[in-house]
Amino acid sequence: MLFGSSSGALLALEAANKLEGKVTKLFMYEPPFIIDEFRPRLPANNVQHLNNLIGKKSLMNLSSTI
Repeated sequence: MLFGSSSGALLALEAANKLEGKVTKLFMYEPPFIIDEFRPRLPANNVQHLNNLIGKKSLMNLSSTI
């Protein structure tokens, strides 16, 4: 079972995907998904921008340590 809140919900989702079949329950609380047109979309280079801010080559590398 995994639980993630906010951006941790996305990491939990990615971990569940990588741990194929080992996660039987996934609880995601307030994941930062934009599912409507009421907020502006994130820029196309948002992941690169975040990577630059945290000094990592890829945000995906963070979840590989789970």
